[in-house]
Amino acid sequence: MSKRIVAIIVLVLWLIVIFSFSGKVSFASQKQSMGTLESLIIFSSKVLNMFSSSRSEFTKEQISNLVDKYHFLFRKSCHFLVYLILGLLVALTISLFSKPTFLKIVVFATLICFVYSILDEYHQTMVVGRVGSIIDCIIDTSGAMVGSGLYYLAYRIKQLKKWKNSAGIFLALFFLIFGTRLKNRFHWKGSVLFELMNLFFKRVPKNRME
Repeated sequence: MSKRIVAIIVLVLWLIVIFSFSGKVSFASQKQSMGTLESLIIFSSKVLNMFSSSRSEFTKEQISNLVDKYHFLFRKSCHFLVYLILGLLVALTISLFSKPTFLKIVVFATLICFVYSILDEYHQTMVVGRVGSIIDCIIDTSGAMVGSGLYYLAYRIKQLKKWKNSAGIFLALFFLIFGTRLKNRFHWKGSVLFELMNLFFKRVPKNRME
């Protein structure tokens, strides 16, 4: 199975996951997010106790208060994270079909995620107890922009490393082929180029010209 097909399958599956989240009625959606946040708080408490001398866990009342306090922020953070992943997947899929550029990877991928976010928010208006929100759409698009931007940054860093490796190989071959003749013909003692050539030849010639 080719990388393109795998990328498309993963992308479609993630779109279905987002659609399923939006398709839940208000009560079920609230219950799921609150339950997830509660589990994270309990898990965090246990992890902190592993590195703390005074072992103490949150009471049920404390956990309930924390859930109520941070539930809204948690839901918005989930919006951002879900679309960050979507932005990464869309950028990856685009890069497998054409040469990656800033316009294609960041701008076009973000635009695709923005359109899907609008459709997703519209879908919520047809679900019992749910409403569409322009704020959620902005958060979704911001997450997609960050995700596609991270992918493009990683791609550029990878390309830069490849270019440096290619340039190093070219210089090495050049010095190996022409280095000896050039060193004997020109006065390069103490020059930067002379020192660079010495790195390739691993020694300073005894009879270099003064």
